[in-house]
Amino acid sequence: MVNKESVNAATETTNHRWSAVSPSSDPFENGDPVTGRFVLKIGDHLENAETKRYYTEKNFSEVAPRYDFITRVLSFGQDAAWKRTLISLLPSHESPVCLDLACGTGDIAFLLAGKYPRGRIAGVDITEPMLDIARHRNTHPNVSFANQDMGSLYIVSESVDIVTGGYALRNAPDLGTAIDEVSRVLKPWGVAAFLDFSKPGGKIPQKMEYWGLKTWTGLWGTLLHGNHEVYSYIAESLQRFPDRPHLRDIFRGKGFSVIDSRLFFGGVTELLMVQKLRHSEAP
Repeated sequence: MVNKESVNAATETTNHRWSAVSPSSDPFENGDPVTGRFVLKIGDHLENAETKRYYTEKNFSEVAPRYDFITRVLSFGQDAAWKRTLISLLPSHESPVCLDLACGTGDIAFLLAGKYPRGRIAGVDITEPMLDIARHRNTHPNVSFANQDMGSLYIVSESVDIVTGGYALRNAPDLGTAIDEVSRVLKPWGVAAFLDFSKPGGKIPQKMEYWGLKTWTGLWGTLLHGNHEVYSYIAESLQRFPDRPHLRDIFRGKGFSVIDSRLFFGGVTELLMVQKLRHSEAP
């Protein structure tokens, strides 16, 4: 089971760790001192796990007040339907333990509570402004939220039945480490389902998708934040993410089987569902 005392106690530890690893002590480290605009540069922060973790936390703190709005806009209003599809494909359980990674403002966690009213749902995220919104929205007694890094979870091994993630793995500081943690906390035969932007195979489709996303997201970054990079981070992070065939190979290599996949928007986004095999059956 998810150890609630460990989850709660971990919040202060995680917050302390974040303050300790910040690469700068400048009081305007993520904002211009005159305009207050977000000024961190994507290219300076995505090349290693530590700086990516820092950038992701700062970037999502910036977008938190507009996050629900921008997910609807960037998906042309389809984001909520995609998340409902994810929930509909999850297995039937009477009272599962569910973990929602990079939970943001809580959309998937609340849908899990609706599907599993007798289950227990923990949403984790590294961004406190996101968690503040999720906690404020929460009306479910079986849902809780905690500040945790998906690459270092304070959760008992093999205690979780279902893991979900909306736009989670692409934002992981280290993808392999995050998948290892998913495997560690899942029970054998446990299921994980992830909704995210998806990278096609082939250089030409990848370039077309990159420039399409960069243009569309950059427009909204400029309109809402005065900085195109705030949302064009999506295109940049996807450029560094495995394509669809390679991502499946990574999961299989870490002891999962791919049990379902749904492409949306012509493959721009994907719902990928995997199942953890017993250790003796892992390749």
